[in-house]
Amino acid sequence: MTFIRVAGLTCLATGLLGVMAGCHTEAIPTYVPRAEMSELPESHQKQISSALEEYYGSPLFPKMMKIAEEQPADAEKPLLTDAVDRGQLRLGQEVYQRQCAGCHGDTGDGNGPAAPYLNPPPRDYRLGKFKFISTPRGSKPRRADLVRIIRRGAKGTSMPTFRWMPETELEAVVDYVMLLSSRGELEYRLTTFASSQLEEEDEVDAITVAENQQFIESAWLEADSLLVQPLTPQPFYDDASIEAGARAFVRLNCYKCHGPDGRGNRAQDVGKDDWGRIAYAADLTSGMLHGGRRPADIYRRIYSGINGTPMPGFALPDASIGETELDRSETIWRLSHFITSIVEGRPLPVAVIEEEIKKEAQKQAEALSATPEASAPETPATEAPATETPAAETPEATPAEPMAPPAETPATEPAAEAPAEPAVEPTAEPATEF
Repeated sequence: MTFIRVAGLTCLATGLLGVMAGCHTEAIPTYVPRAEMSELPESHQKQISSALEEYYGSPLFPKMMKIAEEQPADAEKPLLTDAVDRGQLRLGQEVYQRQCAGCHGDTGDGNGPAAPYLNPPPRDYRLGKFKFISTPRGSKPRRADLVRIIRRGAKGTSMPTFRWMPETELEAVVDYVMLLSSRGELEYRLTTFASSQLEEEDEVDAITVAENQQFIESAWLEADSLLVQPLTPQPFYDDASIEAGARAFVRLNCYKCHGPDGRGNRAQDVGKDDWGRIAYAADLTSGMLHGGRRPADIYRRIYSGINGTPMPGFALPDASIGETELDRSETIWRLSHFITSIVEGRPLPVAVIEEEIKKEAQKQAEALSATPEASAPETPATEAPATETPAAETPEATPAEPMAPPAETPATEPAAEAPAEPAVEPTAEPATEF
């Protein structure tokens, strides 16, 4: 029995019978453009597609280019050089097609063949956003974050573990996922730029492409230096710490979304995430925290929030009660202990939670009663009937001079000498899930 491969056909031949059987056409992976691209003029679509191929290649021949440090003085467009070894990316693409594309799709858009049957759906990498990261909200993940999610999976989702994947394949597929994310984000930024700022006769020029690519690349390079570290040591995990965390759960209004019992309040409309899905608050009693259940993982979820979702961060201390950053860090640890106790199935300190809710309600009532009467709705004044007066002749108005264009405001210089973000329409501000 032998395998014969010709022009993309894999056929099983039985030498004994001399009959071919089991022939099928191998699907060639392709990058699917964003739906918004179809709304652009054809010339802009071609220019963006050409730029994406120049920087990131194709599925069969992937590459990841960056602006070369030394540029010829007479260059018409930026000179590019490889940011990642192409052999590494080719291996990563092969691993991705074998292990990941079935859910995440060839393009990394979360539209693989299995996607319609999965809830929550596979991640769409193309916004350049990842939810469960160890960096501040709005940042890229560290490479270690991607390695961890592949190795350990995401509990409570269809993302499995790849604990036994060889290290070489793991590192290669991480590079390829970063390529797909960077490519998708560049496509999004260029599409948004073209639709909002260009006329049909304008071009998506090489400088605009390069500026956006550099901004994306810098964000990835910066991420490894942005690890969120707790500001205070973790206190001892005991009943007293859990009770303090339960009080913080109410004081920081966590119970309004997650419910007083931590089961998730689906009646509370917390909005949608950046991928357009309704973002329900997590049911903490399920024991499945997608981003990990280690104390440090939970601390970071509370401190920074969850990227791309309405789940906010709670890093800022409450100055109105004299809370310091160190006090807030201590509060976050206590709150993480309370959440851990729910995940572990410990009995809820119901009396403590109810007492704290009553206290908060009392505070709000006192604040309302202290509001000056002036805040009551004003009675509208009765207007006197207008007396008709013959209109005086108005001299013909002198045409106003055209407004001068507003002066350009210099962009804020990003940290670590990252290039300033190119102009692009802002995305919807980010939602919930532990």
